[in-house]
Amino acid sequence: MSAEKKLPMAKHTGGQMKRLMTGTIACALGIAAYAGCCAQDAAPKADEQKSIMQKQDANGDGQVSQVEIIACREVWFKEMDKDNDGKLSADEINAGADKDFAGMDANKDGMVVVEEYIIYFAGKDAPKLPLDGISGGDSQDASGDGTITVGEIVVYRKVQFKKLDVNGDGKVTADELKANRSKWLSKMDADKCGALTKDDFMSVCTPKACAADKKAEDKPADKPADKPAEKAADTPAAQ
Repeated sequence: MSAEKKLPMAKHTGGQMKRLMTGTIACALGIAAYAGCCAQDAAPKADEQKSIMQKQDANGDGQVSQVEIIACREVWFKEMDKDNDGKLSADEINAGADKDFAGMDANKDGMVVVEEYIIYFAGKDAPKLPLDGISGGDSQDASGDGTITVGEIVVYRKVQFKKLDVNGDGKVTADELKANRSKWLSKMDADKCGALTKDDFMSVCTPKACAADKKAEDKPADKPADKPAEKAADTPAAQ
């Protein structure tokens, strides 16, 4: 039996070896990055879906700033404006309400209780959060510091849930949510054209604006505020 022939190994210079290793590492990183993108694009499980606050909290610091809210509203307006006409019609707002309701109704029984409502906005651990020292509820930014915390969202959402629950049965239906959105459309439709422009949509109060508006409401009657900021109703983007 003849001896197995050994193929000569290629000899690489230092520069060639360095380029080879660099290319190998770059390829590996590229594959990892692609895998990461695929994982993000994959539909998350129901219990792993992000809350509205988590979607807004871009830097993950546990609170939402005015800048983060505005950035999310930009995205939400584009998503809701299905015909790309620069306005949100009543039908588009109702479609947004249907989508939100489906996200809120965790057990898919056709009704949303306050716990489901809070979890949708503030996260699955939010209902158990101690709320000592957090007052208000008329504004998401109860402290008026320009940022919104989980606790502030919980307090605010409890108040809003009662407004949505028109018949007081402790549950919110899709029809009740749509009725609320219809009122919001009428309130925010500045030029009364029956639709919301992007300016209308973006004018929904941000934390500082909410705080300024609340302070204006608290002033004595003989000292009215000069053109207080528009108070937001429950909005599709922030609801």
